Amino acid sequence: MSTNQSIKRVWFDTNIGTDPSASTALLCALKHPRIEVVGVSISDTQQQRRLDEAYAVLEYAQAENVPVFLGENVSALSIDAARPDDTITTGPLTNISRLVLDEASLGRIHIAGGAFRAVDYRGATITAEKNVSTDKEATRIVLSQYDDVCINALEASSALVLTQEARTQIEDKHPFLKNRYDGFVEYLINQYGNVHSELLMNAVLPLCDILNTATITREVIEFYIQPDGSFRRAYTLAHRPPSIPEVTDNPDSVPVPLVKHEVVRAVEPSHVLGELVATLT
Repeated sequence: MSTNQSIKRVWFDTNIGTDPSASTALLCALKHPRIEVVGVSISDTQQQRRLDEAYAVLEYAQAENVPVFLGENVSALSIDAARPDDTITTGPLTNISRLVLDEASLGRIHIAGGAFRAVDYRGATITAEKNVSTDKEATRIVLSQYDDVCINALEASSALVLTQEARTQIEDKHPFLKNRYDGFVEYLINQYGNVHSELLMNAVLPLCDILNTATITREVIEFYIQPDGSFRRAYTLAHRPPSIPEVTDNPDSVPVPLVKHEVVRAVEPSHVLGELVATLT
């Protein structure tokens, strides 16, 4: 067990319930000896259903004392009372942008979303990643008005495929997740076919980043937030994959701010997931 000084106080702003990745991330945080979950707020649509899933995870983890808020109800006072060292956001940035404008003490914000190159994601080419493009104004507010941000980009998080070995280890420790994994795989097969039915642990990467669990490649990137919500690097390097194309459709409709933040660009998936699973209680 780590000393109290090393324990991280973490707030989750989450679209939990869309797929089991967010439920896994929250449960991992609740069961990790170096993490104290100090609050949960619900993002995205269908918030009552997502609220029910958050409560189910907390009940299973015997952490019913953790405060949970619908998105519209979380306030700067709620955040400041919880005193998070880090805030993980796994959905649209709607709640976080309002809290940034209200000068809430969010600590370091870890965004699960965004992309700096085109990513092949379940058979589609993604440039404007959903979590940051769903509420583009919220994304612009957070990235242009808050300094302490780490973006866990899609090209890194989409590499976190849940191997059968890691899945078995997680399910052995926490059978609670098995029916969620089974149900989502069935949905993916029906939606995309067998070839794109792998379970991805996108929402887990910000937690791994906080814990520095294994080899994670980070760099500070200067980039433009384009009108469609995509990210275009302000510079290119020959050894990097091509950056996202410049958006020229009606470019004057939305300001294109230039910002600079730390970005998780790559991971070693087996090391990241394996080490995280090994630390679970």
